[in-house]
This record gives sequence, structure tokens and C-alpha cells, in this order.
Amino acid sequence: MKKILSILLLIAINTAVFAQYEYRYSDKGNTRYMVTGGVGTGVSYWYSKIENTELYNKYGSAIKKGSLKYKSKTAVTCYDLNVLMPVADIMLGLGVNFETNTMDKIEIRSPGPDVGSIIYDQKFRIEKIYGMVEIPLQAQIINNFILDIQARFGYYGYSGVDRENFFGQMSMPSTYFIGFGPVANYRIIPHTYVYILPSFEYKYFNNNANEYPVNITHKIFTFTATAGVRIDVSRR
Repeated sequence: MKKILSILLLIAINTAVFAQYEYRYSDKGNTRYMVTGGVGTGVSYWYSKIENTELYNKYGSAIKKGSLKYKSKTAVTCYDLNVLMPVADIMLGLGVNFETNTMDKIEIRSPGPDVGSIIYDQKFRIEKIYGMVEIPLQAQIINNFILDIQARFGYYGYSGVDRENFFGQMSMPSTYFIGFGPVANYRIIPHTYVYILPSFEYKYFNNNANEYPVNITHKIFTFTATAGVRIDVSRR
């Protein structure tokens, strides 16, 4: 992750240099080269399935065995950093997101005799890297305001998991996510905006195929509201 942050910082610096060169020699109107940082909060809904394995408590003892389906809810706090540059009439970019999840219990959905809630408290972090597309919904900034639509797609890792086997035993699982939402930007001073991004995100997890016949699947639906600062690094 440190390497990813270093690469993103390098891209941000190069974007700023390129933006100043571009604007010095051509008129791009309202085109923006953005460096963005934000903090968000929200909730995730987990729909999970395990087959031929166990659920463990935080002391390493099995509390459920075999195959079952369960659901849970986690409180989410996230920290986001990304860079954007214009390409034709849209903006493309890269970013990283660090998402802390706090879980307190799970609800067994099936099989029938095991249905019910059990304490399953843990706190862990999901670490995402993504590409993004942002489409302005206005041809120009009006009264210091502009509205965009943003879509993200990428993959994620995780750390700090207290429960053994929650994400499987082996590295290199199948993980991906996709998300979208409207971005409301308000310019407070030249080149500096505050923004809010309400968003929906879908994440998928499946453990490494080499763990067969063990199968662990998570389908995660996340709703967040992120706010922060965007700096247009172009020189106009």
C-alpha cells in the first residue's frame, strides 16, 4: 500500500505540472485537473456464505461448522484520496480508499436449526485501489457550483481481521468492487472546492480456489457519504 500511495503522489505531481503547461499554451475553459481528499461515513450490508469450513470466535474456537448463510451490518468510516485529469469531455483518474469496518454480530439465515443472531465483534480495514470516471453534468461552472457523476471500479485487500477464516486462509482471493454517485462541488476560492459525494458500492469476495472444497463468499452493499476538499492544480 505504501508503494501505491507513492505512485499516486507521483501522478498528482505530474498532473499538476502537466496542467500548468497545458493551460499556459491553450484555453481549456472549465476543464479541471483535480487532487481530492475526503472523509466519509456510512454502512455496509453483508450477505455471506461458507461451505465446508467453520466460523471462529476471536479466541480461535469454532462456533459454527459445515455450510451456512449469514448476514451482517458494519459501520463504515473511510478516507479517500484521488487524482483526476480531463480526457475529451470527461475526467479519468486513480485513487485509494481506506475503509474501516466495525461489526458486532451476525445473523444466521440458514440452515433452519441454526437461524438466529450470534455475537461476532471485530474491526478490520478494507484497502481499495481504483480507477474512476467522472462526467460533468454542466458545460461550465454556474454560481461557483458544478455537479458531476462519478463511477469507480477496482480491487481491494484487507487487514486487521480478528476472526480466523473470515476471509479464508490463503492470499490472492477474488476481490473487486464497483460504485457510483453524484458529486456536488462548490468553489470557495479560486482553484479550491468543497464537495460531497453520496455513493453506492458493491463489493465481491471469494476465497482462493486452491482452498477447495472450502468456499467463502461475501457480497457487500455499501452506502456512504464522503465530503472533503478538491484542488484544481491548473494555472489559469
